Amino acid sequence: MKSEKNFTYYYKKIEEFGIAFFKLTQRGNMNSASQTTEIINNFNPKYIILVGIAGGVKKNINLGDVAISDNVEYYEYKKVAQKKHNHDQLLSHHLLRTLETLFSMLEKSGKIKIKTSRPDGKPKEETKVVHGLILSGETIQSGKLQIPQTYLEKNPIAFETEAGGVGEAIYNTNRSEYIVIKGISDYVDVEESQTLRDMWRKYASEVAAALYQQRMN
Repeated sequence: MKSEKNFTYYYKKIEEFGIAFFKLTQRGNMNSASQTTEIINNFNPKYIILVGIAGGVKKNINLGDVAISDNVEYYEYKKVAQKKHNHDQLLSHHLLRTLETLFSMLEKSGKIKIKTSRPDGKPKEETKVVHGLILSGETIQSGKLQIPQTYLEKNPIAFETEAGGVGEAIYNTNRSEYIVIKGISDYVDVEESQTLRDMWRKYASEVAAALYQQRMN
């Protein structure tokens, strides 16, 4: 663990790459935007990887799967004043494509190394990597989705509350690329989402971290 410039983080050197691990202190896109901007200004990273959990859309992804961002959209509003492109395009502008290609190799094998057993008792080989649209907002969606129908028509795979802020910070600083990796802990479009989240949170967190660590080692 290291501490400097008001940051506490873990650091690991892998071949020619230096990797630092930071934890966002609070949920929400405003907080993630602020902290990501500080990280960029103080450490100037080439790549930023956001790892955590998210709620999945039942027809597009399964519990325990890992969602990887092909696109990121902030669904609370559609456009940013004084900008030529809509806000959705801004968030996807700096999405990391080269690292995403490496992750796609796991889709064929379906194998992710993780110690924790799946809560449903199924073999870990059931865990898959799914690429697609990740929607980011300010609230945890649970049960009946409160978003414009136009976003659902894009077939999103997951909803979460930090990626929009990370993408905004990266777009504004124009100095990094990023990718989002989220383990699916619940379904946002079913009434028992909180019960599922309590059951799957640990596995979803570990499987997202395991995917990241497996590709980095």
